[in-house]
Amino acid sequence: MSAVSHRFRRGWFSDPEDWHGTYRMEIALRLLRFVGIEPEWHHSDRTGTIGTGLLQREGHVCDDRCRPIWPEWVTDDIFDAAYRLADLIQTGRGAWHQTRAYEAKHA
Repeated sequence: MSAVSHRFRRGWFSDPEDWHGTYRMEIALRLLRFVGIEPEWHHSDRTGTIGTGLLQREGHVCDDRCRPIWPEWVTDDIFDAAYRLADLIQTGRGAWHQTRAYEAKHA
């Protein structure tokens, strides 16, 4: 299991140390949603301390025990492919913008 698919399975769609990776995960989630792949969210029935606090997750607020339940047929390869496509999109977009900025600077 790759780090990306592990994060998706756990419902961790952000990385506080890597905003580029976080944005790519957000794009990957949009791509998955576009083709109809969305998790259901399991909310813990346990009571007591919330732990790290309330989190905004996919349009709803829950505590840190809230977990996604993905359709059974969704494999780690699908998560990885969505992330790779998001990475390709962002890398291509960034290169295009860098080229335009370079041309404008040296025109």
